[in-house]
Amino acid sequence: MQKIEYNKRKSKFKNIVLEHLRAMTIPQLKDDLEINFTKNGYNGNLIIEISEEDYFYANSSFSDISRFPARIKATASALKSLNFFGKFNITHYNGILRISQI
Repeated sequence: MQKIEYNKRKSKFKNIVLEHLRAMTIPQLKDDLEINFTKNGYNGNLIIEISEEDYFYANSSFSDISRFPARIKATASALKSLNFFGKFNITHYNGILRISQI
């Protein structure tokens, strides 16, 4: 597992994810939450663990951490800011982001 810092700067992706998470009627992600972005970004399928620390864990091994998918990092940051802790499967392919709690 690799440690990744949460977003420190404002993120348009984080704001979009926050908006969708806040609109949920039940604050659990047992079913997938799907967010359709208008543009593509880095694709990825990662298991992340949201912690109360200044970082989260991801089952990744990026040698250049700046290449970590921004939308997945923004999703982790949004989950933490709304106190969603634990493990999540986050996928992003062709502009579609899916979040599910495991």
